[in-house]
Amino acid sequence: LLALGRHAEAVAALEAAHAADPADGQVAHALARLLAGAPDPALRSGERAVDLAQRVFTALPTVAHAETLAMALAESDRCDEAAAVQEQAVEGATTGGAAPAETARLGRILDHYRNARPCRAPVAEAAGGDEPSAPPPL
Repeated sequence: LLALGRHAEAVAALEAAHAADPADGQVAHALARLLAGAPDPALRSGERAVDLAQRVFTALPTVAHAETLAMALAESDRCDEAAAVQEQAVEGATTGGAAPAETARLGRILDHYRNARPCRAPVAEAAGGDEPSAPPPL
């Protein structure tokens, strides 16, 4: 659905999947990412995204989950918190041996959160340049 640009349908499908199995971290992560970075602002819900992303990150603090939490915080205009979490993502990518291009991408997003107001995530950049709301691999 995302690849076809059918973001509203993707939100509905992810909401249904999350309602059916709230413990599914992959679904919660994908939903949080979409609610934080959907190309259509009408589909975004920063606070809901923060709630989902925080739970996923708490359960499994990966670089991808930190990035999604930072996106959600930025969507909620919580710029300082977004920058702090994105900094953790950059550090995790650096110490985890991520490709230099990935670490650089995460760093550009960090700079954006630190310097832009509002600090909403730069959609294409946050998605790795392809699909705006596609979650990175877990």
